[in-house]
Amino acid sequence: MKIFVKTLSLALLVAFALVSPYFLDKRLSEKSSVKTEEKKVLVLWHADTFEGGTGSRQDFLMKTAVAFEKANPGVLVSVVKHSEKSVAKNFSEGVLPDLISFGIGINCVAEYAKPLKTGKNNVFFNSARSGGIAYFYPYAYGRYILFRSGKDGGAVVSQGNNNLPLFAAARENFTFDKALGTEESYASFVGGKYGVLLGTQRDVYRLTRRGFDFTCEPFGVFTDLVQYIAVTATDADRISLSARFADYVVSDAVQKRLPEIGLFSPAEVEADYGDEVMNSLCKTPPVAVLSGLLDAEKYSTLKLNDGENDFFAKFNEYVGY
Repeated sequence: MKIFVKTLSLALLVAFALVSPYFLDKRLSEKSSVKTEEKKVLVLWHADTFEGGTGSRQDFLMKTAVAFEKANPGVLVSVVKHSEKSVAKNFSEGVLPDLISFGIGINCVAEYAKPLKTGKNNVFFNSARSGGIAYFYPYAYGRYILFRSGKDGGAVVSQGNNNLPLFAAARENFTFDKALGTEESYASFVGGKYGVLLGTQRDVYRLTRRGFDFTCEPFGVFTDLVQYIAVTATDADRISLSARFADYVVSDAVQKRLPEIGLFSPAEVEADYGDEVMNSLCKTPPVAVLSGLLDAEKYSTLKLNDGENDFFAKFNEYVGY
């Protein structure tokens, strides 16, 4: 009897030794699979295309991503900086991120953008709609601002690489002496060569840090200084998750943080900029915004236009009110 029990025990031990690795491997494999499925990494490309505000928009998005990740366990958002050229090259080759943050000068996104919720009914959100469908969300904007030093001298326009301040000037029948690059125009204004500068919020921060004595006011009704976010993911699950992140970017919680980068809220969320000048400027938003859906050909037409040739026809065609 003892021999039979020992033999049976040994047989059971051998059987367990042979079978248990199968179940153990299966459990670990399933556990590993669950972890892989839970950890989803969204890729967000960011490109700076216009000057305005202060600080880093990429850092702003990274902080936003961290907050989103905390509210959505198992999700990571990787923010990658790109140039206009690298965005255009990658899109032309079919290499797309899940989301992209971009502004004027990048004209390849609309073709790949996935429809989003309607959003607010204002000129900013309207600038990213076509046929009633929202393709992007505007999440931050800048203004053209007129600065005066109180000294004699003509007027200079600050011309960035992509934005269209000459359109803003023509719309208001504003006469000026010269249009210069952003750094050169700022230096010539501070140096006393010109008594008036048509610039952006970036100049508010530059002049304030310098301790320069100036007055300023919002210029005109037009802006093209808008930062958008679009969903360009191709997988259904990633599209849904990316859209949730885009919704979060235009939420009150994130919009109230825009003073971190010195830009204003297209969603019309009030925020304290800790500065009397900036708090005053944000109270008078533009009423005309350049369409964010322009293709490269239409944008080039505007870019080459000097503010005279069929200006108002193009302005009315491409600008939403």
